[in-house]
Amino acid sequence: MSLGVGQLTGLIAATFTPLTPQGELNLPVIGPYIDYLLEKQGVRSVFVNGTTGEGCSFSVEERKQLAEEWCRQGKGKLDQVIVHVGCLNVKDSQELAHHAASVGADAIAVISPFFFKPINAEALRRFLQEVASAAPKLPLYYYHIPSITGVNRTCNTLTTHHHTVKIHNPTMGLM
Repeated sequence: MSLGVGQLTGLIAATFTPLTPQGELNLPVIGPYIDYLLEKQGVRSVFVNGTTGEGCSFSVEERKQLAEEWCRQGKGKLDQVIVHVGCLNVKDSQELAHHAASVGADAIAVISPFFFKPINAEALRRFLQEVASAAPKLPLYYYHIPSITGVNRTCNTLTTHHHTVKIHNPTMGLM
């Protein structure tokens, strides 16, 4: 699936999470969803468990199931599967990061904790280092959404022990 470490090209679909009418994960829909994105939309990479997919609203186990299914179904079809692993606590984020690496994700992304917020850029850097340590071979993208997290850091790059963290700001130039 991977194009190369840290390289993102083309459109990346921020996927929704398919649910049954009872609110349970609807994993069989993911394969046809991938085919639709490829054939009808020309999208070759996906961002799973992010804000469009209500990732933080699901349990760690549900998020693992989604990541695993997207990686399994996307293997050989998609260029990249990026899995959002952000949680309110570092241990859950690490667990999801390790799992994403083990099921074949091409990269991970994380938002800042948004209940107990990092007090400064150094605290945010430490959080990112701890998450990155659980999947040291995967690129890590910092998903900068101050409107959701209440954390607004002005730095463009945060360097961790393992790699440089890429910054994604979905509101850049739109507001």
